[in-house]
Amino acid sequence: MISVNEESFEKLLPELQPILNRHWDELAVNKDERPLNVDYERYKRLEQDGLLKVLTLRKDKDLVGY
Repeated sequence: MISVNEESFEKLLPELQPILNRHWDELAVNKDERPLNVDYERYKRLEQDGLLKVLTLRKDKDLVGY
């Protein structure tokens, strides 16, 4: 069963980073021109300011989407 949850970006980050890297590798068109460069600190600040909400999809306890 897949569940949808609101989760903390900062707490989720260690689990999220590998998925972001895989998604970028799969979907990026101009990898040489536009390397993956996520401003994680900015996302943390946005969450602290109440401007970011993260919804996750989990199958059992495994993160399968965001």
